[in-house]
Amino acid sequence: MISHLRSRGRHSLPARKFTPFNRAWDVNNIVAGLLFVDAIALLINGMRLVYFNTPVQEFISAKSHDKPAIRFQGITYGEPFGVHWFGDFLQPLDWAHLANPWTADPSYLVQYPPLPIYALSPLGLLPYPWALTLYLSGMALSSFVAVLVLTGGLRLSTRILLGLTLGIVATPFLMAFDRGNLVGYFGFLFAIFMYAIARNHKKLAIVALVCLVCLKIYPILLLLVFIQKRWFRPAIVVVVSSLVLTLSLFWLTPGNFLFTLHEFFRANFGAANLQDKYMVLDYKNFVVAVTQLPPVSAKRWAKAILLGINGLRYLVLFGIALTVVLRLKRLHTLEVILLSGFAMMLIYGAQIGYNWTWAPAFAVAAITAIVSTRGETFSPWQILKCYPVLVAAIIGFTLMSLPLALHLPGSTRSLTPYIGLATAAVCVVLLLVKRTRTEISADWLRAVKAGPQTVQAARE
Repeated sequence: MISHLRSRGRHSLPARKFTPFNRAWDVNNIVAGLLFVDAIALLINGMRLVYFNTPVQEFISAKSHDKPAIRFQGITYGEPFGVHWFGDFLQPLDWAHLANPWTADPSYLVQYPPLPIYALSPLGLLPYPWALTLYLSGMALSSFVAVLVLTGGLRLSTRILLGLTLGIVATPFLMAFDRGNLVGYFGFLFAIFMYAIARNHKKLAIVALVCLVCLKIYPILLLLVFIQKRWFRPAIVVVVSSLVLTLSLFWLTPGNFLFTLHEFFRANFGAANLQDKYMVLDYKNFVVAVTQLPPVSAKRWAKAILLGINGLRYLVLFGIALTVVLRLKRLHTLEVILLSGFAMMLIYGAQIGYNWTWAPAFAVAAITAIVSTRGETFSPWQILKCYPVLVAAIIGFTLMSLPLALHLPGSTRSLTPYIGLATAAVCVVLLLVKRTRTEISADWLRAVKAGPQTVQAARE
């Protein structure tokens, strides 16, 4: 009898240990819980700001870089919204008022390509408050719509909650919104791109990627998805269309064509140096973060942290290249999109939080893909075993998106981009070590509301 009870105890202990993970969880309840966490975070940060004068807003709002470095005429044209300028909107809007902003004033270099400047020209015809309102309203709406595009089969309530938590209230988007930076629209364009890839809609994918590349050059790395799907002709169309559109707009700009191009490239090389030396890895922030140490030790620790982050950045890039060379054909399309996104960030501006606006959109797409395959209810343990890379990305990008005001102690440097860097490292390692294909239903954006579905792996 005693032996039998001991035997039962030994066999039942593991079941009790993993019971919460083996039980079926409902995705709708998980998303509702995420909204609850967001609400608590905003409440706590509001209390810290009002009752303890803790400047939590500075971990998202870059007040020190708010007022744009533009001509005096541009400052007189624009006006602050209360005490805020939304400087990355006023700057290109001022450029849109000039016949040739790239050569107008050597003191104010213009690193933007022509498409966003020409696209903002109609707003320059409106009074500035109206222009700002339309621009920011469109940005917020696009972030919400991006989630709706990627969650067509989920329940309406869940789609709305995701639109709030991983759309409008996501920290990378709030950073872009605070700056008025056009990357706030990237989540929408990235969602359109993923939607087109999931539905094998080549023309829509081409249009979305051309728009992304003509706004910022680094999304050209998403061509890796075309290569994996063997869409070689569409890839050529993207490259040629982006070049023709950009060069045509430069050609139509008054002034010397070659000199305009020269000034454009000069501005971008200068901006890249500024990012590396100041915006990306600010040495002073790391010194402040270790101020509890003696001054000499603090400087040494700061340099070690800086070296470690740079080293991790290049190590992850090497891991991405190795994964592409060795395992590209075995990866699911979602995993290739994820690798391309990480490569974009690590090559260009990884440590600027608002550049990660694509990440919450990817997390939404990954959630929908898992639900489309496993149903609304699933065992977290089984999901973790079947989709370790996607789960790691969802967790990392969700943590990055929470409005928790996470930052380096003693500084205003947000931890958002460093969470992204850590997520990239984990996902790349998982992709290198996993031995099985990721099995996801062929139409991975058509989620279902019940039951595990028959898995048909997408062999793009």
